[in-house]
Amino acid sequence: MHNVSVIICTRNRPEHLQKCVASILKQSVKPQEIIIVDDASDERIDVAQMLNHVFSSIHNKVANLLSENIEIKYVRNRHKQGISRARNLGIAAAKGNIIAFIDDDGYAHRNWIKSLMKHYQLGGVIGVGGPVVEVGRHVETKNKFKRLAYITRHGDIKHNYRVKKFMDTKNLHCGRVKFLMGGNMSFRRDALLKTHGFNTQYKGNYYREETDMCMRISRLGKIIFEPAAVAYHNTARHGGTRNTTHMEKFLYWYFRNTILLFFRHFGFKDATMKTWRQYRKYVKGARNGTIKTNRDYLIISAPFKILIAILTGTIAGIVAGIIFDKPLKKLMYKHPEYATLITIALIGTTFQIIDHGAIENIAKYFDKL
Repeated sequence: MHNVSVIICTRNRPEHLQKCVASILKQSVKPQEIIIVDDASDERIDVAQMLNHVFSSIHNKVANLLSENIEIKYVRNRHKQGISRARNLGIAAAKGNIIAFIDDDGYAHRNWIKSLMKHYQLGGVIGVGGPVVEVGRHVETKNKFKRLAYITRHGDIKHNYRVKKFMDTKNLHCGRVKFLMGGNMSFRRDALLKTHGFNTQYKGNYYREETDMCMRISRLGKIIFEPAAVAYHNTARHGGTRNTTHMEKFLYWYFRNTILLFFRHFGFKDATMKTWRQYRKYVKGARNGTIKTNRDYLIISAPFKILIAILTGTIAGIVAGIIFDKPLKKLMYKHPEYATLITIALIGTTFQIIDHGAIENIAKYFDKL
């Protein structure tokens, strides 16, 4: 039997988090636990206030739907660590042998867990993910395509996972892939531990950290894309661990992390060619004013700032990929002693804190791995 731990990383998005948690509690197949990793939300709001904000508005809606006990763990970092370390903290705290990830500004279809889990009955499957219905962002969908996910020789990282509406998921097909979307993915916990979790070298807007994880973990077994495992995404314009609003900062980290990925997973010659083609493509776009991203809220910067960001991001990616990138040796989470671990139970129409992990003891909790 597979037990599922759902990890939700969040930062300053209590309203979005409410809807996300409620959707997990309403699943047709219940998870063993929900782990909320709060990456240092506003320090003016204490833990009790945060939990009240999240749970007070949802317990009445879900109390009569719960047929099983679901443990809820709330891990709060005292200092911001970023999405990679936050996810690794969640992995360390998880009990389930399957770990699923969803964004805090997303929410799951009622059969999300059920659809993910059916593939784990098959041998050799190490990860399963599904599509994302974008309800807060413009996307263009196609009825026909050749591949689900791939990286072109020009260095473009493509996937056909985002759709405009639920019915569009019927145009997608189930199949084996090399990588999944961070807002809708799951893996066997032992495989995550064996590959030492998410690489904390991916920073800034945290692009490519999930692609890197999938490409590493896919060496251990099959990753499956399941169209029926649907998650929704309502892109928040504030908060979150990817909170980069200016175009030049976004592009700096986009290039830095993408090129780091190239040099980690491709030979030197291939990585160099992909880097050059990406650089040339975006420099041309910056000069022509044709650069597009899937985040329409970014503040457009002056062209010279964008060109400098592309150049410096490219250099930083090469340096990180060739000189400073090292094989992962352990599950990385920075200063776990600065985190608070709280276990919550939903009892009737209220929630109750049943265990409060003292700050000075949490490092020992994670050292059990």
